[in-house]
Amino acid sequence: MSENNNRGGTYRNGQEDNGAWWKILLAVIVAAAILGGIIALVVHNKNKDEGVTDPAPSAVTTTTNTTSTTTNPDELDSKGSLGALTVEIKSHKLVKDENGKDAIVITYEIENGGSAVMNFLTFLSDSAYQGDKKLSDAVLKDVEGFNGSSISEDLEPNAKREVTRAFVLSDTTTPVKAIVKELVTTDDRVITRTFEIK
Repeated sequence: MSENNNRGGTYRNGQEDNGAWWKILLAVIVAAAILGGIIALVVHNKNKDEGVTDPAPSAVTTTTNTTSTTTNPDELDSKGSLGALTVEIKSHKLVKDENGKDAIVITYEIENGGSAVMNFLTFLSDSAYQGDKKLSDAVLKDVEGFNGSSISEDLEPNAKREVTRAFVLSDTTTPVKAIVKELVTTDDRVITRTFEIK
């Protein structure tokens, strides 16, 4: 009797062990299925994101005032709006300064889209570079097409004016990059144009 009882006890313990093993296996399968689902969702979203283009950069670089060909969305090519002023870097002219050094005259056109009187000197800042070298202001005397006082002349609302600026060249072969930005702003936008001077 006791032998049969021992055998029955052994059989019941084996069944209990097999039941625990199946519970563990079932838990592992459920966990693997959940993990697989999460991985599949992440991969799907990643592939979806890679196939979708963000329209925001094109909206920044393509405006009615901009014909940007640069990769920097804050760098507007030749023309754009800086605050209430629309600025176009129009042209350049090679001249000699009062000391006989080679210089460049850059002509900007500004349009006042605001409701107050404005001028270039008070609201804008410009610079010119040849490579990494920033060019210094040139002093010109009796140069046709150059008006040194144009930078400070007031511009009425809805009016346009040409402004001329002059810079001493560091050489006569390196292109000149003109840059205009707002004088006081948190905006990173600049208007640029590069002139070949060879």
